[in-house]
Amino acid sequence: MSETPKWGVVATIKAPARDIMNFAAHHLDLGAHRIHIYLDALNAEAEAALRAHPKCRVIVCDDDYWRRRRHKGRPDAHQPRQSLNATHCLNRRPQVDWLAHIDVDEFLLPTSPLSAQLAAMSADTLSARARSRPWHLTPLIPRPRGSNGSNLAPAFRDGAARTPMRSIQLSART
Repeated sequence: MSETPKWGVVATIKAPARDIMNFAAHHLDLGAHRIHIYLDALNAEAEAALRAHPKCRVIVCDDDYWRRRRHKGRPDAHQPRQSLNATHCLNRRPQVDWLAHIDVDEFLLPTSPLSAQLAAMSADTLSARARSRPWHLTPLIPRPRGSNGSNLAPAFRDGAARTPMRSIQLSART
């Protein structure tokens, strides 16, 4: 790739507002161009905060959403909902060159800037695999003050350490 690619994440999330905003803020801090959140349950606090951020896109997956998406309505298991939502995001032109489909408890932790890693891939690379590390091997990550995501919630400005999580590392597939 010749120019710096834009990347983003898509996630179907049913979690407390703080976890959702923590997820979004972390990936914005890494340089995500878009964060696509499909709220699997109503969460007014997270929805309002995310909608206020220019790089976040929020879709509430209520009964009306599912009736419009498929004649059978909302799938019972979360895995089909995740897959359907990620496909929906891709079909709507997500405004990125690369889109990572990850869970709210997964955080990209690149060893170098993700945009640079993606730019270094050959033009015929169609996908990249993110390798995970067990959460107990992942250090706690302090929240930098004044970060891109700091306007999502006051809690992000406190410099507190994150809780243990699964981390994701990128590797190319051609």
